[in-house]
Amino acid sequence: MAHIDISFVIPALNEEKCIVDTIASIYNFVSSEYHFEIIVVDNGSTDRTKHLAASAGATVYVEPDAKVGALRNLGVAHSTGQYLVFLDADVRLTKSWNQGINETFHMLEKNPNIVTGSKCGVSETPSFIEKYWFAPLLSKNSSYINSGHLITTRQLFDKLGGFSAELTSGEDYDFSIRAKKLGAKIINNQDLAVIHTGYPSTLKAFMLREMWHGIGDIQTFKKFISSKVAILSSLLMLSQIILLFSIVGGYSIVTFCSLFVLFAIPFISSCVKYKSENLKFILINSIIFYLYLMSRFFSFFVKAKKITSRSS
Repeated sequence: MAHIDISFVIPALNEEKCIVDTIASIYNFVSSEYHFEIIVVDNGSTDRTKHLAASAGATVYVEPDAKVGALRNLGVAHSTGQYLVFLDADVRLTKSWNQGINETFHMLEKNPNIVTGSKCGVSETPSFIEKYWFAPLLSKNSSYINSGHLITTRQLFDKLGGFSAELTSGEDYDFSIRAKKLGAKIINNQDLAVIHTGYPSTLKAFMLREMWHGIGDIQTFKKFISSKVAILSSLLMLSQIILLFSIVGGYSIVTFCSLFVLFAIPFISSCVKYKSENLKFILINSIIFYLYLMSRFFSFFVKAKKITSRSS
């Protein structure tokens, strides 16, 4: 196989706690036969992220006024690799990644119109929210590749014009959908295992994360009506408002109907998403689903300008 050039592109904002480990994992798990570069695009960190990234072996660029898609695009603009690997600042490569990447590059060499990568695994000692929400998602099919660990070719990236620079979140979903419209394949390869150390470990952090992610679904009316999550979160909030008014006005059939909807939406959502799990698991996730949907609704009231990998 011909010599491979790989560009790792990592957006970051105040990631001094994890950026060194992420860069170290690249040096540890990329074979010496490959030539690679690591580009960190800093979003205006106020901690030691820039210094630590440079000291660890990355080339650092600073762009304080860009959204996450634009940060990734800037990283590519300064890169030279034929193959592009997008990582979040708190995502580490693993031995399994090292063992599977050669086959991936062979595949991309034969067909450059592919977007691949994998869902990010949980930490070695998972929290409650990691165990019940994030870990089960590793075995679920997905229509897109999360940009926390996304691999593609420069050829396809250029065809697509990169990531959307306007989206506050959801730029990876948009990228994958546009790629599919051009005839590209979306291949989720869990053999390329990576660890996401930045998953939220508390319910508060989880809700803040999902409030952030929901912004992408409501940036335009078209995106809102095409997002099942945005519609469900709005219905959930509407049912709560109707429930409150019906209780104030005196209990009625409307009270019971709205109460039923309030419980049914999270429960059915959990059943659909985790249908292979047991009832206890589904019930626990019904509660988490409620918090998830409520957080997504409150995205309407969030105005954010910057992205951190911990939001991804």
